[in-house]
Amino acid sequence: FAWRDDFSAARNESLRHATGRWILWLDADDRIYPDQHGKIRKLARQPANRAFQFILQNRGVENARCLQLRMFPNVPGVRFERPVHEQVVTSLQRLNIPLQNTDIVLEHTGYHSEEIVRRKKERYIRMMRSWLEKNPGDFAIQYQLGLALHTLKRNKEAAEVFQRLLETIPAEQQHDPAYLHSLILYGRTLLNLGRLDEALAPLQKAVQMQPGFSFARMSLAELFVARAEYGKAEEILKNISDERFAKEVSSFPLDYSVLRYGKYALLGKSLIEQGREEEGLRALKQAVEIRPDRPEAHKFAAEYWEMKGNWQSAAESWQRAAERKRDVYPRFRLAGVFVKMNRLPAAERELRNVLQERPDLVPAWLNLGRTLRAEGKFEDAGKLFQMVQERFPHAKEAWFEFHLSEWDARQAGPGLHGQAADSALLGNLLLEIPDPVPSGTGTGSMARPEDTQTPFSYALVKKELLLWQSSVQTGREPGKEFWLSLAQIQLDNHRIFQAIVSLENAAQKAQNVRELVEILTRIAQCYEWLELPAVAAKIAEQARKMAAQVQPQLA
Repeated sequence: FAWRDDFSAARNESLRHATGRWILWLDADDRIYPDQHGKIRKLARQPANRAFQFILQNRGVENARCLQLRMFPNVPGVRFERPVHEQVVTSLQRLNIPLQNTDIVLEHTGYHSEEIVRRKKERYIRMMRSWLEKNPGDFAIQYQLGLALHTLKRNKEAAEVFQRLLETIPAEQQHDPAYLHSLILYGRTLLNLGRLDEALAPLQKAVQMQPGFSFARMSLAELFVARAEYGKAEEILKNISDERFAKEVSSFPLDYSVLRYGKYALLGKSLIEQGREEEGLRALKQAVEIRPDRPEAHKFAAEYWEMKGNWQSAAESWQRAAERKRDVYPRFRLAGVFVKMNRLPAAERELRNVLQERPDLVPAWLNLGRTLRAEGKFEDAGKLFQMVQERFPHAKEAWFEFHLSEWDARQAGPGLHGQAADSALLGNLLLEIPDPVPSGTGTGSMARPEDTQTPFSYALVKKELLLWQSSVQTGREPGKEFWLSLAQIQLDNHRIFQAIVSLENAAQKAQNVRELVEILTRIAQCYEWLELPAVAAKIAEQARKMAAQVQPQLA
C-alpha cells in the first residue's frame, strides 16, 4: 500500500482484506491486556448488528481517557472517512447501526514526550487545513482543528476556528457532542486570551446543555476565578464530587486526575480570596497531593504569601511552580519576590533566564534595568533602557528609567550632591515620572507578565525626588537627617546601592561613634544583599572595633 497522506485510505485497505464477522482495529501503539480479552470475546458472540465504544486510556505525556469506537460489524458500506481523525461513525449511522458503550479498556502508549505530541499535532493541523480547503463545511474536522490549536496554545487561531464553527453549524448538528465540546473549548480559549466577558456565554450554554459534564462546570468555575467571582466558583466546585471524576468518561479526552486537582486548586484560591485562608491553604495542599507535578496550586500559594508579605514562603512557592512547568511566568514573579527580599543579584539572574526564553517580554527588560540600577550598575542599566526605547517604542516609561539612571549615577559620583547643575534633570524627572502602578505582587490568578508591573515603586521614587528637591531649594548642604531619611526611602524601594551612597554620606555627618556604628552596620547589611560578603565583613568588622574601643557593650 502506497501511503498518500490519508489515514482512512490505509484503514479501508485493511478492511478490504478482512473476512471475519467483526472488525476490531488497533494501532501499533495500542494495547489490550489479558483481563479485557474475555469481555471482547463475549461481545463477538453477539449478533453483528451494533458497534462498540471502548474506553481509550492514554499513557505518557497525556493520560486522558475517552470513549472511542473500536469494534463494529464487518458489513458492506462500513468505511473510514476523512484523511485524518478518521472514523466509521458516519457510515454506521447511514446503515442505522447503533453504538453501544462498554467498560473495555484499551491502552494507548504513543505519547512518550511533549515533542512527539507537538509534532503529531502539527502534522495533523496541516492535513486538516488541506482537507478543509476542499470541504469547508466539515464541522467534525473544524472541531478537531480547533482542538489541536487549543492544546498547542495557539489560542487566537483556535478562537477563530471555534467562532466560525459555532456561527455556521446547522441546528440539526448541534446535538452532536462536538458542538458541546466546541462551546467549552471556545470559552476556554477566550479565557486564555483574557477575553473574560466573551467567555461567559459559551461556557454557561455548555453547562445548560449538559449540567453533569464535569469539564464544562470546571471550565465555568475557572472563568469565575479569573473574573474574581469567587463565591460563584466555590458553589460550582463544591458540587462536583470526587466520585464523578473517578467514574465519568465521554467522547472528549480528559485526564480526570487533572480535573480533580484543578477542583482543589481553584477551590483553594477561591476560599483564600474570600478570607477563609486556612480552608484555602488546606485545599491547595490537597491539590498538590493529587498531582505533585502541577504548578497552579503552588502559584496560588505564592500569590497568597505575597499578599501576606511572607516573601520567603512566596519565593519557595514560585520556585516549586517554576520547577514543575517550563513557563517564564513563575520565574518572572520569583524575580519580583527576590527584589522584595533585597536579593538583587538573584533577581537579576532570574530575569536574565526569563529573557533568554522571552526576549520580547518588555516588563522583564524594564525590571532587569531597574534591578541593575539598584545594584549600582548604572552604565549597564542606561544602555538597557536605551535598547528598550529603540526596540519597544510603546514602553514609554523607558525614557524616565533612563534619566533616573543618569540621576542616580550623578548622585553616586564624587563631589557635592543635589547641586544646582542637577536641578534641571530633577525637575524633568518629577514632571515625567509615570503614574504609580501596582507593584506586581497582587493575587490575580490569571495575571501574566504582560499585565504585571514592577516590584519597585514609582510612588517611593517620587517621594525620594521630592526630598531631593526640597534640599536643593534650601541651597544648603544636606545634613545627617536628610541622608538617613533618603536612605530609608531607598531601602523601602529596594534601591540598595543608592541607599549605600546615602548611608555613606550620613556616616560623614555622624556626631558620635554610636551613630557611626549603627550606620556602618546598615551599610554592611546592604553589601550582604548585593552578594559582596568580603566588603560587608570588612565594614562590619570596622564597626565592631570602633564600638569596642568606645563602649565594650556595644561590641
